[in-house]
Amino acid sequence: MEAKSHGSGKGSVFTLWLPIAQPPEIGPTVPAAPVAASTDVLVVDDNRDSADSMTLLVDMLGHKASPAYDGPHAFALYDQVLPQVVLLDLSMPGMTSFDVIRYLRDRQSERGEAGGRRIIVAAMTGLGSDEDMASTRAAGFDAHLVKPVELAELGRVLAMAARKDT
Repeated sequence: MEAKSHGSGKGSVFTLWLPIAQPPEIGPTVPAAPVAASTDVLVVDDNRDSADSMTLLVDMLGHKASPAYDGPHAFALYDQVLPQVVLLDLSMPGMTSFDVIRYLRDRQSERGEAGGRRIIVAAMTGLGSDEDMASTRAAGFDAHLVKPVELAELGRVLAMAARKDT
């Protein structure tokens, strides 16, 4: 770094030199799973940016996603969308995700397991300990995704829905 000035009131020049860095090594890429059929996905997250980003990502993968920003909004959309997959944020104010999954599973039972198939409900959270995963499994979640959700893990959850349809 270098700083130069030709005196008071004449301004200054600052120069910064940075070394040329080697580009980071990129690991093997995960091939995208072929999209056999579009999956209807309900994304539930009180963080609107997070919900909208995940909705956009799911849409870009060839599926149809709808965002909900809290539990009551998820309930309203659930009956309209009839999703095959629900991506459910664990840490929402007011109504917890554990309340939401109980409602979803009850509605599913009332409708006869959505026409013979069980919807896939995946927890989305920043918490990824064995204890956290055990609690979501005990609550009836089919998968536990740790934020930021890796594309391969999202693909795995979406593929679970495709296997349930067959």
